[in-house]
Amino acid sequence: GYTFSGCKAVRTANQVIADTSAEAIQFSAADEYDTDTYHDVSGTPRQLDIATTGYYRVLVSVLWEADPDGRRVLGLRLNDTTNDATAGTLIGQIADTPGATFTIHRLG
Repeated sequence: GYTFSGCKAVRTANQVIADTSAEAIQFSAADEYDTDTYHDVSGTPRQLDIATTGYYRVLVSVLWEADPDGRRVLGLRLNDTTNDATAGTLIGQIADTPGATFTIHRLG
Protein backbone atom coordinates (compact mmCIF):
# COMPACT_ATOMS: atom_id res chain seq x y z
CA GLY A 1 0.00 0.00 0.00
CA TYR A 2 0.82 3.64 -0.18
CA THR A 3 1.71 5.71 2.88
CA PHE A 4 1.61 9.48 2.43
CA SER A 5 4.72 11.41 3.38
CA GLY A 6 4.95 15.15 2.92
CA CYS A 7 5.27 18.68 4.14
CA LYS A 8 3.50 21.93 3.38
CA ALA A 9 5.80 24.76 4.43
CA VAL A 10 4.18 28.18 4.25
CA ARG A 11 4.87 31.86 4.61
CA THR A 12 1.91 34.01 5.65
CA ALA A 13 3.52 37.47 5.59
CA ASN A 14 5.26 39.42 2.84
CA GLN A 15 9.03 39.01 2.51
CA VAL A 16 11.07 41.97 1.30
CA ILE A 17 13.40 41.02 -1.54
CA ALA A 18 15.81 43.73 -2.63
CA ASP A 19 16.26 44.64 -6.29
CA THR A 20 18.98 42.76 -8.19
CA SER A 21 19.43 40.21 -5.43
CA ALA A 22 18.84 36.51 -4.94
CA GLU A 23 16.92 35.75 -1.75
CA ALA A 24 15.81 32.46 -0.30
CA ILE A 25 12.15 32.39 0.70
CA GLN A 26 11.88 31.99 4.46
CA PHE A 27 8.97 29.64 5.18
CA SER A 28 8.54 31.07 8.65
CA ALA A 29 4.94 30.23 9.51
CA ALA A 30 3.92 26.96 11.13
CA ASP A 31 3.79 24.11 8.61
CA GLU A 32 0.29 23.01 7.65
CA TYR A 33 1.63 19.45 7.93
CA ASP A 34 5.01 17.73 8.10
CA THR A 35 4.88 13.96 8.39
CA ASP A 36 8.62 13.21 8.50
CA THR A 37 10.43 16.28 9.86
CA TYR A 38 11.23 17.70 6.42
CA HIS A 39 11.11 21.31 7.61
CA ASP A 40 12.52 23.05 10.68
CA VAL A 41 10.68 26.37 10.98
CA SER A 42 12.90 27.76 13.72
CA GLY A 43 16.27 26.34 12.59
CA THR A 44 16.32 26.39 8.78
CA PRO A 45 13.10 28.01 7.53
CA ARG A 46 14.49 28.34 4.00
CA GLN A 47 14.97 24.64 3.26
CA LEU A 48 13.37 21.23 3.24
CA ASP A 49 15.55 18.25 4.11
CA ILE A 50 14.87 14.94 2.37
CA ALA A 51 16.50 12.10 4.32
CA THR A 52 15.28 9.21 2.17
CA THR A 53 16.23 8.82 -1.49
CA GLY A 54 13.20 8.39 -3.70
CA TYR A 55 10.66 10.07 -5.92
CA TYR A 56 9.18 13.34 -4.72
CA ARG A 57 6.65 15.75 -6.11
CA VAL A 58 7.59 19.32 -5.31
CA LEU A 59 5.12 22.16 -5.86
CA VAL A 60 6.19 25.75 -5.35
CA SER A 61 4.00 28.80 -5.72
CA VAL A 62 4.67 32.50 -5.26
CA LEU A 63 2.74 35.69 -5.86
CA TRP A 64 4.92 38.67 -6.74
CA GLU A 65 4.00 42.29 -6.14
CA ALA A 66 3.52 44.19 -9.42
CA ASP A 67 6.72 45.73 -10.79
CA PRO A 68 6.66 46.99 -14.40
CA ASP A 69 10.42 47.73 -14.40
CA GLY A 70 11.77 44.52 -12.90
CA ARG A 71 12.13 40.83 -13.57
CA ARG A 72 11.07 38.11 -11.15
CA VAL A 73 12.62 34.64 -11.10
CA LEU A 74 11.59 31.69 -8.94
CA GLY A 75 14.12 28.86 -8.72
CA LEU A 76 14.42 25.58 -6.85
CA ARG A 77 17.89 24.43 -5.76
CA LEU A 78 19.16 21.00 -4.76
CA ASN A 79 21.94 20.43 -2.21
CA ASP A 80 22.37 24.02 -1.09
CA THR A 81 24.25 23.72 2.21
CA THR A 82 24.88 27.44 2.64
CA ASN A 83 22.67 30.43 3.28
CA ASP A 84 23.39 31.67 -0.25
CA ALA A 85 20.30 31.66 -2.48
CA THR A 86 22.52 31.05 -5.53
CA ALA A 87 24.35 27.97 -4.19
CA GLY A 88 23.53 24.36 -5.01
CA THR A 89 22.26 22.94 -8.28
CA LEU A 90 19.41 24.76 -10.01
CA ILE A 91 16.77 22.12 -10.83
CA GLY A 92 13.81 24.29 -11.78
CA GLN A 93 13.13 27.89 -12.68
CA ILE A 94 10.32 30.13 -13.93
CA ALA A 95 10.82 33.79 -14.83
CA ASP A 96 8.59 36.81 -15.39
CA THR A 97 5.39 35.19 -14.14
CA PRO A 98 3.21 37.08 -11.64
CA GLY A 99 2.12 33.87 -9.91
CA ALA A 100 4.42 30.98 -10.70
CA THR A 101 4.08 27.27 -10.03
CA PHE A 102 6.22 24.38 -11.17
CA THR A 103 6.55 20.69 -10.44
CA ILE A 104 9.65 18.53 -10.22
CA HIS A 105 8.85 14.81 -10.15
CA ARG A 106 12.17 13.15 -9.33
CA LEU A 107 14.64 14.13 -6.63
CA GLY A 108 17.38 12.09 -5.08
